[in-house]
Amino acid sequence: MTNLNFLIIGGDIRLLYLAEILAKKNNTIYLIGHYIDKDIKNIINLNDISEINCDINCIILPVITSFDDETVNILFTQQKVYIDKIIELSDEETTIFVGNCSYILSEKFKDNNIKFYDYFTDEKLTILNAIATSEGAIKLAIENTLKTLYKSKILITGFGRISKILLNHLKGFNADILIAARSQEQRVWAESNGAKSIHIKDIAKTNTIQDIDIVFNTIPSMIFDKNTLLLLKKDCLIIDLASKPGGVDFDFAKKTNKKIIWAGGLPGKISPLSATEYILEVVEKNLQIGENI
Repeated sequence: MTNLNFLIIGGDIRLLYLAEILAKKNNTIYLIGHYIDKDIKNIINLNDISEINCDINCIILPVITSFDDETVNILFTQQKVYIDKIIELSDEETTIFVGNCSYILSEKFKDNNIKFYDYFTDEKLTILNAIATSEGAIKLAIENTLKTLYKSKILITGFGRISKILLNHLKGFNADILIAARSQEQRVWAESNGAKSIHIKDIAKTNTIQDIDIVFNTIPSMIFDKNTLLLLKKDCLIIDLASKPGGVDFDFAKKTNKKIIWAGGLPGKISPLSATEYILEVVEKNLQIGENI
């Protein structure tokens, strides 16, 4: 199946690479929120969704689609694209790909009988995304500290996919790793894999926090408030891997000159080509056209 019409909106460099790959496969790509200045056959730059005057087979939205359930997350331009306009453009033959789809968005799509697919319901992509995030986080830690990871005291908050992979990677550096997690099962799992563990609510109560060299946070709720930040030593590096709103009081951290990096979207920044391949696989599989796309 060839000659499909794709609309790709916003996002990071992953979707720009995806546009080029799909165009080379003889599909027409309408692009909003990015701008390709080189002449690539089958890619059409648009300023507004109203410029489209054909049926769209597939709409590809960013991996983090929206922060307000009204507009698409567009990073590189000032363009605004409203979700309602995308729905108006779609029909029962259109498939929309979204990321971290909220209940509000999913209900909008369902009410309008629109087929949609959330990237992160694909377990393979989720794991591969976690691997890329872990590698990127370690890269940031190496670049932004004056010590080796070897023997460094590291705190990881949360124990989902990213944290599990991060623990596995950091063990290879022979780091001293402490996992802060809510459930006893998570803490036992962490300890069985060579880490120490504490309950997440006990972070500020342990003397260990005063010796931590690097923090990796994966929890998108306030973990490092003013009081907890003050317990960390001056040169402790905090890398927040959580989605918005993050897990750190960023304003207070800035005022007190804490070393902090909010590292959202690492796969798109650190390994965009690999991340693009993962997204392409999900799109092909769920459009059920495989190599013939």
